[in-house]
Amino acid sequence: MRVPVEWLKEYVDFDESTEEIAELLTMAGLEVGEISLERFGFENSYVCEVVACERHPARDEFFVLKVAADGMERIVLTNLRAYSPGEILPIAFEGYTFPDGSKLEPMKFGGVESNAKIMSEWDIEYSDNREVVLPLPETAKPGDRVPDALGMTLEVLVFELRANRGDCLCVLGVATELAAVLNRPLKKNVFDISFEEKKRDVEFTLDIRDAELCSRYTGRLLQNIVITESTPLMKRRLTACGMRPINCIVDVTNYVMLEVGQPLHAFDLDTLENREIIVRRAAEGESIVTIDGADRALSTEMLVIADSSRPVAVAGVMGGLQTEITDATKNMLLESAFFNPRSIRRTASALDMRSEASMRFEKTIPLDDVAAASNYATWLIWKNGWGAPLSSMIDSFPAPKNPVSISVSGDKIRSLTSPDLTDEVIVDALKRLNFGVKSEGGEITATAPSRRSDISIWQDLAEEAARIFGYERITSELPTVKIRRAVMMPNLYANRRLRELLFRANLSEAITFSFTRMEDLSKIWPENTPAAVPIRNPLTEDQTHLRPSIIPNMLNVVAHNRRNIGDAPIQLFELGRIFFNPAQPSEKDSLVIAVSGRSLRTPTESDYPLPQSCFYTLKGVVEQFLVGAADQKIEFKPVSVPAFHPHRCAEIVFGGRSIGVMGEIHPEVCSRFEIRDVVALAEIDPEHIKTLLDATPRYSRISRHPALQRDLSIIVDRDVPAETIAEIIRRKGEDLLESARVFDVFTGAPIDGGKKSVSFSLIFRHPDRTLTDALVAPIIENVIEAIKIELGGSLRES
Repeated sequence: MRVPVEWLKEYVDFDESTEEIAELLTMAGLEVGEISLERFGFENSYVCEVVACERHPARDEFFVLKVAADGMERIVLTNLRAYSPGEILPIAFEGYTFPDGSKLEPMKFGGVESNAKIMSEWDIEYSDNREVVLPLPETAKPGDRVPDALGMTLEVLVFELRANRGDCLCVLGVATELAAVLNRPLKKNVFDISFEEKKRDVEFTLDIRDAELCSRYTGRLLQNIVITESTPLMKRRLTACGMRPINCIVDVTNYVMLEVGQPLHAFDLDTLENREIIVRRAAEGESIVTIDGADRALSTEMLVIADSSRPVAVAGVMGGLQTEITDATKNMLLESAFFNPRSIRRTASALDMRSEASMRFEKTIPLDDVAAASNYATWLIWKNGWGAPLSSMIDSFPAPKNPVSISVSGDKIRSLTSPDLTDEVIVDALKRLNFGVKSEGGEITATAPSRRSDISIWQDLAEEAARIFGYERITSELPTVKIRRAVMMPNLYANRRLRELLFRANLSEAITFSFTRMEDLSKIWPENTPAAVPIRNPLTEDQTHLRPSIIPNMLNVVAHNRRNIGDAPIQLFELGRIFFNPAQPSEKDSLVIAVSGRSLRTPTESDYPLPQSCFYTLKGVVEQFLVGAADQKIEFKPVSVPAFHPHRCAEIVFGGRSIGVMGEIHPEVCSRFEIRDVVALAEIDPEHIKTLLDATPRYSRISRHPALQRDLSIIVDRDVPAETIAEIIRRKGEDLLESARVFDVFTGAPIDGGKKSVSFSLIFRHPDRTLTDALVAPIIENVIEAIKIELGGSLRES
């Protein structure tokens, strides 16, 4: 919002500098972001001193002047008279813009080139006289810009207002605030006007069909409309506020909006079908060509101003092209209304045409000033001879509103602000802001003026009193604060612990949206696609449902990375929420780990030099993660799960409970996601793991005695898992067995067909003494005997 300082002075007397006024208003809550100078396009003109004057070499009636200003020199041709060195003149330089929009260009006359001109009164809209040299005041000195020297340059306060201060989107609103801050009265009541009216002999009808979206509508008829330019003062003020002057009628509507905050619209009365105004919602399939020439489709949620056959304006946003004011307009209908702020905001956003008018309606205008603003605009038109008002303005007010009245004790306000705000100070501050105030027995009752739609609770009254009193005058005190130890939510703490363990397993975290699309789910589970919770207002076509699994998102991430980094290793995890049960949506945490490409390393407990396949890399990663989480038994059991490779998939059992599955993704699923490499993936429910994170770790004393290592090769059927053998070894190894690790698996001659040899490295250690073969041999024999009985295995002799 831009407000010229000289316009403010029409309302409030002040001698303070513009900088001081800006500081006062900023401290009162109306932040001034900038003080700009408005020269109305006349910047390229200077007060210059005549340096030399000679007759034109080819034309005796012309003179060639050399003028200078602040180190800048120009050549001027004139046939007015001979000027003496030292005289000062108003000079327009090359590129100067004249009031009609044309620009000054260099010219050559009789062999002499001129790149400037002496300014006439018309050149700067001082008058209509093009033949008289623009007079300069005695205070003008070389180097001054001409508009500065003439006092035409306006200082403009550029406000950065809060969204709730729609009352300050006008000069009157800012002036009211300034008067309150300075504790000075307003000099004038802009609505205290009168004008002559002709008896209305032209009829038009008004029908408000949606009082919820239009609380008040007024219509004033004017005849004998004269379309011309508005006054220089009006044009300068419009320009200073950032609006383009158009013609006298349109300028008046904009001028009143800027001064008092009420948007207005003028219709050519003769273009309205049956001279009828209907305020209604748009019908299905209706459209309108707005003043900017665009054909805009309307929805049934939008409020329009219509005549008997069509929409003629989008209410509160923009008028229609067919009913706008033109040079041929003779009869006019002036509209002033109050429209629902939410409706205007939605309409302007849907049509992508936010205007100065819609911005003010969105922030709420004063309902009580609707008719008064129309009368003020009518007075401006009548005073300048641009039209004749007719009597009996129609004012339909179907939804009046009661003023907001709030009662609060002075002690309550002081508890929020400062002890310095006595009851007298509070009452005085509110009265300065035009509140109706009563104070009795320590209870203050304040009635907000209609302009202040932002006032609704007692804290608003406290804020008003504090800012008018002056925030800078309030004594600074350290508040009494009870310090409490920050406690992290248990689930957040557990997730942080899990992430640390996953990072230690050499994984990088992927973070994706909690959305998915049914097409991705059907790529993974085409025959039994899981139900997903639909999103009522999806942002894109790729985000239509809440994800029931992180797997689709992770496969998309793998595909994206594979396209960009070639065959480099991919080791990722995502710990996030998944959603299920569309009928009654629920959510929980889920963990997905993905491995693809060349392995960085295989952090597996086995010493066996496994092929660098994704399955075993993932198995090692999962083992390392779970070992770090808790001291619990880890098992991998063969299982067949849709979307996974039928022979490379395992159920993960941790601490005796199934927590998820892992394996290589089926090649067909990978191809649907355009992934050519093998992808191994684990989907884990982390809830059981979280319950074990804080378990007290068990301490085992480290023996000071050396270990005894023995290698053991067992021949068993090929379908016997190595883990089954390891379980028997650990069970029969008693307390002396420290570890049993696989270091070799062999098939082929001389091993019989259908058999395999699994070799283990066994570490024995006694806590109190050095072991001997005599102590370990019986244990190994027990192990071999148990394998023979339970698995039908035998010791490999050679």
